[in-house]
Amino acid sequence: MKDTEVKDYCCIHGFVDTIVDKILDHVNDDSYSIDIIANGDLTEDLIRCLMAIETDDDGFMFNMQDVDYNGLEYNGEYVLTINNDFELWCEPAYRDNEYGTGYIYTESDDCFVYEDSNREIMDKIESGNVTIFGFKGDNEFEN
Repeated sequence: MKDTEVKDYCCIHGFVDTIVDKILDHVNDDSYSIDIIANGDLTEDLIRCLMAIETDDDGFMFNMQDVDYNGLEYNGEYVLTINNDFELWCEPAYRDNEYGTGYIYTESDDCFVYEDSNREIMDKIESGNVTIFGFKGDNEFEN
C-alpha cells in the first residue's frame, strides 16, 4: 500500500524548493528518483524553474536528458523524472501506440501527482511515498 498524503504548496517555487531539498538529501545514495505527474503547462513551468537553478561554479544544477513533449497534440499528463545524478527526463504519462494504450507505469522513491491529474494514473504508480499536491490560491504557478 502506498503511503499517500495531500499537500498544498504556496507556489511553484516552494514546490521546486521541496524537490531540490529531497534530491540533495539523497545525493550520496546509490540511486534515488522523484516522479512528478502533472499537466503540460505545469510540467513546462517546472522544467523551466529546475533548469534555471544555478550552482556555485556558474553552471546549472540540472541536466535535461530526454524530453518527449508532444505540445498541442497531447492534452494529458506528463511524467517528469528527476534523479540524484541531477538529470531530468520527461515523457507523456498516457500512451496510445503500437505498444499499448493507457497510462504508463512509473517507479520512483517519491512521487508527486498534481491535483488535476486523472485518478486512473494512481494505479500505475510504484512508489513508497505519493503526494497529491496543489497550490494555494488560483493560478499561483503562473507567477
